[in-house]
Formats: sequence, C-alpha cells, structure tokens
Amino acid sequence: MSEIEESSKRWIDEGRAFKTALNAWLGEIYAGKKPSTDEPEDTREDMADDVIAYARQLNAEGRADDLRRMFPPAHEPFDYDAIDPYGVQTGQLLLLKDGRVVTTVYEPEGRRTYVLQGNAITPVPDVIAIARSTYHEVYAKAYADRIDVHESWDGPAVRSLPWPKGYGGVIEGAEDVFESASDLGSIETLSIFPDGKRAVVATESGVFLLEESGSTLLHPSKEQMSEYVDDPEEIDFSLSYAHAAISPDGALIAVGVQDPPHVILREHEGAWVPAAEVHPRSSYPHAALFHDAKPHVALAGCHFAGSATVGLDLGKLPKPGADALVLDGYSGDERLDYIDNRFWVFSMAPLDEGYALGANNGYIWAHAFDGPEQLWFCHLGSTLTAMDISEDRSTLVVGTYSGQVIVLRLDQQRDPGQLITDRDVREERRWVFWPGGPMAW
Repeated sequence: MSEIEESSKRWIDEGRAFKTALNAWLGEIYAGKKPSTDEPEDTREDMADDVIAYARQLNAEGRADDLRRMFPPAHEPFDYDAIDPYGVQTGQLLLLKDGRVVTTVYEPEGRRTYVLQGNAITPVPDVIAIARSTYHEVYAKAYADRIDVHESWDGPAVRSLPWPKGYGGVIEGAEDVFESASDLGSIETLSIFPDGKRAVVATESGVFLLEESGSTLLHPSKEQMSEYVDDPEEIDFSLSYAHAAISPDGALIAVGVQDPPHVILREHEGAWVPAAEVHPRSSYPHAALFHDAKPHVALAGCHFAGSATVGLDLGKLPKPGADALVLDGYSGDERLDYIDNRFWVFSMAPLDEGYALGANNGYIWAHAFDGPEQLWFCHLGSTLTAMDISEDRSTLVVGTYSGQVIVLRLDQQRDPGQLITDRDVREERRWVFWPGGPMAW
C-alpha cells in the first residue's frame, strides 16, 4: 500500500469513527439523557498538512473526484489560522437553476466572484457583488462603476444602475462624496427588485435604493445620520451590520444596521416610509430575510450568547399611510414570532416549515416559524456566512468564513459517518478558497 493510500485509509476510518460517535453523543443530549461517554474528538489533526498537500496534488492532476473519495471533506482537523491568517471568506452566494453556484469571496487582493460547477472554478472578471430576485426573474452583477441587471445569469445586460454619488441632501453640504463603489466601504448585501428596475445595497456608508435616475438613502434616517456626522466636509464613520432584503413581490424592504430597530419599509406616495419598527430580542440588528412562500420576515439580532431571531407575519402590518407598527422583541411582544433565542445568525434560507439559520458556531439550525421548535441541525464548522436553497428545497448551498462553499442534498439518506446531523442529508460537493488557489473537494 502506498503512502497516500495508507493516509487515505486512516483519514476515512478515523473520520467515520469520530462523526459516528459524535452523532451518537449528540443524540443522547438531544434526547435529554446524560451522555454515556465523553465528547468524542477528531484524531486527525496531525494529518492536516499532508492532506492539504495531497489535495493540491490531486487537483493539479485533475483528480478532484479521487480527492473527495480518498480524503472526504472535514472541518475539525485543520488549523484555519495557519491555513489563512488573512481570513479568506465567502460572501454572497447564489444557487442557479441549472445547479451552478455563484459566490463572492473576500481575498487579500480584494473581492472576487466565481462560478462553481462540478470540479470547475471559473472567475467572473471585475464583478464585486451579486444578487438575484427571489424567483430568479432577474440577476445583478456589480462592478466598480455600476450594477448591470440581467434577465438570466448568462444573458446580456438590460440596464445599468449607478452607484450612489452622495446622501441626496440628508447630510447638508455633503452632496457628492462617493466616486465609485470602493468609497462606500464594504458592500454587505445587494438585493434586486423582481422587475429589475431598482436595487438596494447595504454598505458601511448606509443602505441605498438604486435607480437609473440616481439613489436615495433608505437607512439610517436623517435623524440618525446627524448623530454620525459632525462635519459634512469630513465624513468619517463606518456602519456595522448593515443589511437589507426585498420581499418577493418588491413591496417591502427590511433594513437595519447595528443601531436598533429593524425597519420594514413600504413605498407610499412616492417615498419609502416605515411600516414597522422591530426592536430585536437581542441588542443589535444583524440580518433579514423575507420568506419565499409565506408572507413572513425573519429578523436576526446579535449579542453573543444573547443573540436571537424573531419573525413577523406581514399580514400584521398596518395599512399604507397609517402609523408604523412598533414592536419590541426584548419585552416579548406577542405580535412577534420567536424563531430562535440562542444563536448569532449570519445567514438564512427559507424552508417549507420555517427557516434554516446559519450560525457563528458552525451549525445550520432549522427552526419553525414560531416556537422556537428546532426541526434539525447540521454542523459544518466555522461561521456560516451565506446560504441559498433550490426552489424545490432539495439542495442547500452554504458558504463559510473559513473560505468554503458546500453543497448539501436535503433529499438524500443520512450517513452518520459523513456529516454531524440529525436529519437525512448528504454533502454532495465542496470547494475551498485557501492560499495557493481555489480547489474542488
């Protein structure tokens, strides 16, 4: 038996033993029992450097399928500080109808976009952010000087939207402060309306509505902005946790930054005005997602162990023109749904029964719309920064802070030696974006 074959056998045998034992250990905990053993530990850390070298070798030889068979993907054995001290991480993520995956990746050289299909990893030149409307009507590709809107990922651009030039009079004396996308700071989220005529971008400089004719600051409000800016000629602030989401019909926008509350905006008499203000269950608004099959929105807030995600039935919103609904998750307002009260959620995807929540502890936690009833879990490792799901709910794709993109099949029988989970799911494919170049795994 060759050296690589011996390493493969040990990697497979010890990996399966670890995951099988850990699944059994977690099963006892979730059954309310005292575990009969100590928590299992992965015993393959000493192999990690050699396995990465094998991965590079097999990818260079065009043998990524052999790599996956010989060294099934894992999270636990690797030292991620050593792999990448700069923090390469996945950002936005789209699962196309034909099974291709599009992702943005934060790399030391800047933000890059790739199309992933099988073992192929294809860069998309100059694209720094991506978006897709809920039902795949339109797509957006953002460049340094514009955002192009397409009716399909591969189709020609049908229009372009300019980046914001300034705050539109919200900050007096600061009309034109942005020359390109880079002046906005980090682009946290990009969302596109189903008709493709408008987009919403959440950045360190604010959350903006983009149209062909220009832009409008949606959030923070004029009153909040006055707290950030002392001198309009020297604007120097950076918003944390800026995020936005557009409802499937384009009628509502959920926005937020680190300062509470979450705000649900509705267009009324030519302006986007608050329909609801939702103070989080925990301290800081962090993420939002409109469900694609139910009139419902999930709003995630964070404060370490006190993080929580609440939901709102959109049927409870007041009629256009009425005062905004004001809700307080911290006080336990009964008009809210309490989806989860344990996890710092970075990404979300809709499920028929509720939501899949991607947390900073490396777990997907699937929860019902209210409860908070836990439906299932799956551990992948690292903070789960992005998720997207197929329309038929059979495929879930997940991006991580550790620079990995993972495809899960939710319609496959569970193998307790492959994944740490309590539901029927199998990992189908993975790509890693580590120093030395991206690899299929």
